[in-house]
Amino acid sequence: MATSPRRHTVPAAGETPRRQSLNDLAGSINDPVPVPNVTARAQLVADLAAQNPPYIPSTTRPLYVHRTDAGPRGLLEKTNNGTAWEGVAGIGTPAAPTLNSIWVTDPEDPLTLYQDGAHMVLSGGIRNAGSGSIGTPEAPLGSIPATAAPATRKIFAATFGGDGPWSAANVVVYGNGDLRFNISRATATMAPGAFILAVHARWLAKVA
Repeated sequence: MATSPRRHTVPAAGETPRRQSLNDLAGSINDPVPVPNVTARAQLVADLAAQNPPYIPSTTRPLYVHRTDAGPRGLLEKTNNGTAWEGVAGIGTPAAPTLNSIWVTDPEDPLTLYQDGAHMVLSGGIRNAGSGSIGTPEAPLGSIPATAAPATRKIFAATFGGDGPWSAANVVVYGNGDLRFNISRATATMAPGAFILAVHARWLAKVA
């Protein structure tokens, strides 16, 4: 056997192709595999591990798939171990958060979390729907589906303001889907509709 310029295992010059040669060639082609969903993605990994010789994704031979159900254009993903997947290109399906009763999403710019290739993006804004106190470190904000959450905690820069000056803030997204936030100044109370939390930030993030 020989290696082609595209790093495929191919029959060497003068070698009579054998079934194993064809299997080696098929196993060395690393093009993206179309899969409809995460169930089919997991089955693909299992099928590749069960073949002879087995193919286990690694950092030198990652596995790429194009997952059809991950957003309007699908999502190109890769794995280096068959378990953890990372978005490479495409827009994932936006996940709308479930907000605590004191907050409502901005109707003109709804708050969403989605995968944009290798980045996780938190975009949009929310308004307070009722009176209450704010300024507590990592105050509860709401939650997103755990399936859309990052593998590890991510902090997104935001701005927070209303009748007074705008303040630096951040939104914290946890791996279990919890959303919390901080602001840079303490505020005692807020009237309904007085404050807006706006987020337009992205993180380099691996998703499972």
